[in-house]
Amino acid sequence: MKELERHIEHLLLNNDCVVLPDFGGFVAHAEDARLDKRDGTFLPPTRTLGFNPQLKLNDSLLAESYAEAYDLSYPEALRRVESDIETLRKELKNQRQLQLSWAGNAASERRRTLRFHSLRSRHSHAGALCFRRN
Repeated sequence: MKELERHIEHLLLNNDCVVLPDFGGFVAHAEDARLDKRDGTFLPPTRTLGFNPQLKLNDSLLAESYAEAYDLSYPEALRRVESDIETLRKELKNQRQLQLSWAGNAASERRRTLRFHSLRSRHSHAGALCFRRN
């Protein structure tokens, strides 16, 4: 499971969406830099994450990441991704909740739906800093 999480987190640094085949997709939503008028602080651009359970079609991004990282053929990498997603399903079924430190919490609900609570991503902008306006 940790392996799958690391790949998703890494892929979301450079992609707006990572699909877990036949499970759903994590989607990043960019927010522009802004001025906090209360204290005059400029806040950097950020990204929040959402989860869309309707994104199920394999876009190959995750399998290609596995293939490159572990020197696997595409079919081998796809089998490994599918196995890791099955492990994720089992953990959700048994624990009814997952903590994704880089993204938020996912909880399985009675109607076989997944509820996702996003954290603000720490992957806001590589060189972004907060500073005060004079």
